[in-house]
Amino acid sequence: MVSLKMGVQPLLTRREKGKTVEQACATFLKKHNITIIRSNFYSKMGEIDLIGTEKDILIFFEIRYRRHSDYGDAIESVTVEKQHRIYKTALIFLMQNSKFKDYQYRFDIIGTYTYNDQLIFNWQKNAFQPRMTF
Repeated sequence: MVSLKMGVQPLLTRREKGKTVEQACATFLKKHNITIIRSNFYSKMGEIDLIGTEKDILIFFEIRYRRHSDYGDAIESVTVEKQHRIYKTALIFLMQNSKFKDYQYRFDIIGTYTYNDQLIFNWQKNAFQPRMTF
């Protein structure tokens, strides 16, 4: 758990909260032997919050935050459409970064929420498989 103290901080914009949560997730992942190689990779197709490696596996992370879990898990909010945008963006990343061409890759989602001013992480590895549509 990571202390976030969301209720004590001055009012943060949505973007500032997102950046704070993504930084906390990056710290959490580093403690689990993930090397973060990029944050906030943008393309015309979308954004990938964090990209990391674990041995020879390239991992694309979607980070979702909820103030609490009363209205469902944050992971459930990643729609099929969002998954498709993440996949397309990952392909662009791979085309631009040929040094990862021999890596396996997967898509993970980290759902987060606060409980007693602590940030709770729910890390779903290999959360979805790319769907090919034509």
